[in-house]
Amino acid sequence: MALVVGTNSYAPRADADTYFADSIRAATWIAFSEPLRDSGMVEATRVLERMRWRGEKEVSTQTLAFPRTGLTGLEGESVTPAQSLLDVSEAQFEYALTLLLDASVLESDDATGSNIKSMKAGSASMEFFRVTQGTRFPVIVMDIIGHYLLGSDAALGLTPCVSGTDVESGFTDKDAFGYRKPL
Repeated sequence: MALVVGTNSYAPRADADTYFADSIRAATWIAFSEPLRDSGMVEATRVLERMRWRGEKEVSTQTLAFPRTGLTGLEGESVTPAQSLLDVSEAQFEYALTLLLDASVLESDDATGSNIKSMKAGSASMEFFRVTQGTRFPVIVMDIIGHYLLGSDAALGLTPCVSGTDVESGFTDKDAFGYRKPL
């Protein structure tokens, strides 16, 4: 598989090699052949491209989702398109290594993040299978780009919102629902 920056990869393999060079995982990354590293990076890009992202493509005709405009960092600072591309590239490298070490991550049931075995409405009861990570991405990938994902507000401690009812709620006024304590 030929790795083509801007078409099926956010960055060249040389950037990934440099990224891992000083890491404790450098030997693990380099142990894979160059074609395998390229394939891992392409597969990681494919998965990242299927995600829904905040902001907009920097250029509407670009093939890949990054670089992007309209993104903010964890502390509300504006993120430049160049920084967004660097961030997603680093996430691509991390995810590529994860896939090279264990390609079954792509088929993992834990990718949905659901661990609910049963649920009741009367007398509110839930039963769980086991604790799951809640994402198909490793923690380090989510640390790098999780705040760019659409739908990640609740995980980031931002105000959740419910829609699909006759009114939209931002959950900012709990008294309007008759509650005196946080849910």
